[in-house]
Amino acid sequence: MEENRSKIKVSPKMSEKFLATMNGEVNRPYRRVHAERLAYAMANDLWEYNGASLKFDKKGVMMDGQHRCGASIISGKSFITDIVYGLCSEAFHTIDVNIKVRGASDIFHIWGEMNCAVLAAATKWLWSFRERIITASGHSHGRLCQPTPKQLHDLLDEFPGLRDSLYYATKVKFICPKSSAMFLHFVLSQEDCEDANKFFDGLAIGAKMAVNNPILVLRNFLMDDRARVKGRMPNSHRVATMIKGWNLWRQGKKITSARPLAWRPSSGEKFPYDLI
Repeated sequence: MEENRSKIKVSPKMSEKFLATMNGEVNRPYRRVHAERLAYAMANDLWEYNGASLKFDKKGVMMDGQHRCGASIISGKSFITDIVYGLCSEAFHTIDVNIKVRGASDIFHIWGEMNCAVLAAATKWLWSFRERIITASGHSHGRLCQPTPKQLHDLLDEFPGLRDSLYYATKVKFICPKSSAMFLHFVLSQEDCEDANKFFDGLAIGAKMAVNNPILVLRNFLMDDRARVKGRMPNSHRVATMIKGWNLWRQGKKITSARPLAWRPSSGEKFPYDLI
């Protein structure tokens, strides 16, 4: 079979036929989670043609593309791709070797953004918050429901003020990672910009506040947590705790311990998406 390349639309039925050509000794192990992640993109019309190809050897065995075909079957969606026939079977050992996956921060850099890693992570926090999919273990429902770099950049275009929250996030980096603090300052500023600035200044400085002020109690609680060598709270818990502190402070409540601040998802408590 001579080598040739073309662009086609691959249906779920075609994907099944392509997968049937594979030799388990030739292709890499099938990772169901990766296929499901791609299927999520296809099912939600987030899949984009990028010139990557399905590759077949001279015997017609698919050498590269099993996860894309698997995603098509899972989602029931067709996808556009290049397809290459007639490769030497030995070429399989050169496919995807030493490749670094390009993430959102890389795309943000290409698009000319500053502080790309922090900004990309903060934008993902914002996306997860708006989708209401923050869990006890992180800011998404597992590995499947993940935003694409384009989705994140579109969200940043919709909320350009997120970039400005880096200033306040930097102030509290000793008690909270900059990306989650950046996201949090932004969403709080959407409720009340002046109060959001006061809240973060209080967390940063901790001066001239009564001992029962929720901001001071929250600050001390977060500082104690960050000082631990082991057993620090997950970042999603830290964000939930800060939101609860914000809500208590905005309501004018007084607290004498950090107990009202703790988020207890194991007891059925939902993440505090509602801001006051």
